[in-house]
Amino acid sequence: LSPYQDAKKVLNEARKHVPTDPRIWVTAAKLEETQGNERTVEVILARAKDSLAANGVAADRDMWLKEAEQSEKTSFPLVCQAIIKVTIKMGLDESDPKQMKRMWVQDAEAAISRGAIATARAIYNNAVEKLKGKKGLWLRLAQLET
Repeated sequence: LSPYQDAKKVLNEARKHVPTDPRIWVTAAKLEETQGNERTVEVILARAKDSLAANGVAADRDMWLKEAEQSEKTSFPLVCQAIIKVTIKMGLDESDPKQMKRMWVQDAEAAISRGAIATARAIYNNAVEKLKGKKGLWLRLAQLET
């Protein structure tokens, strides 16, 4: 087996034996990013969210935001973006767009304050995708890019 295949095998075994540790899933996504498997990164993280919930793990949005920022800081931009995409609505009332916008702006601004610009960009990009008509989100995204 190649080192990639070996690592993949070890991570799959780790997930089977410790299904409650989100770091194993994030590490698996990072491994896929190193191989250029962009689509697989998002698939792994979507499965992580579902599997962790099924195993009773209370992986909240703050934990995922920290993982996204850590992924950004360790040069895994696709993992960062996928974490945000998969978890952006976690813990929010989808019937309340004002609450969603408020939380996403708060999350993005907090990320900016910690120097996690790519994380903030991912939050705003996903926010404008979900709330296309919110001018304030578009303006914040544009300001981030200038």
